[in-house]
Amino acid sequence: MNRYIIKSKLVTLAILFFAATATTGNEVSGVSPIPSPQIRAYPADRSITLLWDGSNRWTDLSGKLRNIEEYVDANNPNRIFEGYRVYRKLPLANPNKGSNEDNWQLIAEYDEVSFTRNLISAEHVGKISDAVSITVLREQPTQSNSLTESSFLIKFLTTQQFEVIDLAKSQVLKYRQNQGDDGFTLLKDLTSFTPYPNGLYVSGAIIHFAGMYFKIEGSPQPNDIFKITTSPSNAIGENQGLTYHYIDTNLFNGMEYLYSVTAYDSGEPRLGLPPLESQKEQATIKVVPRTYPEGYQLPKTSVTHIGSSHGIVRVIPIEPNRITGHTYEITFDNSLWTLTDRDGGFVLLEDQPQSNQTVIVHGLMIMVDGPKASIEGKEMGGGSGHGIIETEGGIANGRNANHHDYQLRFLNKMEKGINYNSSNSEATTDTDHPLLLTNSKVPFALWDVTDNMRVWPVYVDLDNNRNWGLDERIIFTSIPYYQLNKSGIPQTDRDGSPLINDFFAQIEKNKEKNVESDSVNNQNNSYRVENEWRYYAHFASAPKPGDIWSFTSTKPNTTSDLFLIETQAQSLNFDQHNLNRINVFPNPYYAKNRLVTSLDSDQIFFSHLPPKCKIQIYTLAGELVRELNHQSDLLTQASMPDQPGGMKAFDLLTYDGRPLANGMYVYHVESFDADGSNLGYKIGRFAIIR
Repeated sequence: MNRYIIKSKLVTLAILFFAATATTGNEVSGVSPIPSPQIRAYPADRSITLLWDGSNRWTDLSGKLRNIEEYVDANNPNRIFEGYRVYRKLPLANPNKGSNEDNWQLIAEYDEVSFTRNLISAEHVGKISDAVSITVLREQPTQSNSLTESSFLIKFLTTQQFEVIDLAKSQVLKYRQNQGDDGFTLLKDLTSFTPYPNGLYVSGAIIHFAGMYFKIEGSPQPNDIFKITTSPSNAIGENQGLTYHYIDTNLFNGMEYLYSVTAYDSGEPRLGLPPLESQKEQATIKVVPRTYPEGYQLPKTSVTHIGSSHGIVRVIPIEPNRITGHTYEITFDNSLWTLTDRDGGFVLLEDQPQSNQTVIVHGLMIMVDGPKASIEGKEMGGGSGHGIIETEGGIANGRNANHHDYQLRFLNKMEKGINYNSSNSEATTDTDHPLLLTNSKVPFALWDVTDNMRVWPVYVDLDNNRNWGLDERIIFTSIPYYQLNKSGIPQTDRDGSPLINDFFAQIEKNKEKNVESDSVNNQNNSYRVENEWRYYAHFASAPKPGDIWSFTSTKPNTTSDLFLIETQAQSLNFDQHNLNRINVFPNPYYAKNRLVTSLDSDQIFFSHLPPKCKIQIYTLAGELVRELNHQSDLLTQASMPDQPGGMKAFDLLTYDGRPLANGMYVYHVESFDADGSNLGYKIGRFAIIR
């Protein structure tokens, strides 16, 4: 047999062995499992809160401790951290389910969004010219399922003309100036995303199709062919984003639960190797849900906003015993925020990005986010009441928002405006006007109220009649309507009338001002007139002349905004409790029930007990069979999984260790304050049926 064939088969066998062992979580040659995070748990009434932290759990090649989320396999840099999994099981193994491993139940999974790395390849298959190359620029589309197993060809017909062919569909893609899934677009750069007016090749231009971006550079010749191959993303989980807590509900008080949180890597998609997961037994914790003691006060928080932004700060006291009772403040510098312990006088978090993701610090789960860029319009007083807004909002997903307020003032005459019409793209290119835009007339004036400046309005001409219609969008720009002097005051003619600014001349000035060299891509960042578009409004019912509509934009968090977080630590009030809530479960007690995990584990639970009490159990004849003392150390215990809270277990044994017989029993609970003084009592009954 040819030695090259033998070598190939040995490599294949090695890969298959690697794949088979990787899923077990065991170490194999060259692959060490990703470590598990540390777990904390907080039991409550029929629920358990889990938290985990990956800090200082992974050691890199230099010996430095790092967060699990920075994990990169030492021998395969394509294997990186992907997500967390949360498991639960009862300590009592089910003999019908085989090994103990089978008793783990996956209850939650949180993973990185849109994991699609290294699933695109591009190669020069029809090589006519050696002076041309292709580069994959972006391999991570917004949605992880946007890639499928397919192939594309980029085929040059001339030195400038080329085709993009979808081989799976046997279809030649059409050129689109607007990015979409049904064609391809040629872009000047990935900053402004300015499209070229046609699909003719320009060296260094960005070719975009099917969620991917490529750059071809050099001098292609006719019949130069590039092949693009995509593989399924194999994204693990549901791309929910990472989370560091889980609340397990609808549990049984008094029953012991075992939890594990694992981490897993990405696997190696190109080799078809599955993810490697940490051992479940590496990080486990036993927790028993229970009621809180009577008189217990959960920690509280309140948030006060000082400022004018529409930002959002949400705070949840998720770790009760870590709430300090301190006051904290959140401040902003540009788009980043800082958390300071005002009472302690030190910074806890610094330069944190605003997002809908949460962080946990001092027992508080905090989310700090800026508002979605949008605008809300309403008619000012004294109007006709005829206008109705149908839709309104930010342009380009809010990317262009300037957070200014605007007014639309409807007139009894026509004034200058700008018509945006996609059919204008067929116009000749010898005009000084940008494609798609022409001068027009509109029955309203647009004012930037924040800058007290009239600005140019643009409308989307859907019916191609060069007139604004009710169903056509009005776009708010930031281009001054009047010519302004250096002080920003409108210039006037001899009659005192303000001079109208030339919209298209202003665009050219802005273009010259905004062109900046991009040394990385060796090209210029192109200016787009759409960069001046801020918001839009669309009416369902037309306002009347004289009507003024005011539009208020959402305001971002700035250095002028301050959020104060006031906390109140958990507490026990011995004097405020309701002894009537004390009960026993299960009642009646049957020898076979879910709380029995072994032959010697008969037990019932007293719940909703006060912080400090004595429990006495009697027969109906008045014979004392057992006395139990209960004291909740809820406020002093650093870790809470085994903390009894407001519950006390009773093993159904007498003083001398004999099991209680069938029958009815009476219990007497006497409550005490912190000094041992009597605060009252409760008498009840329970039954045992064996």
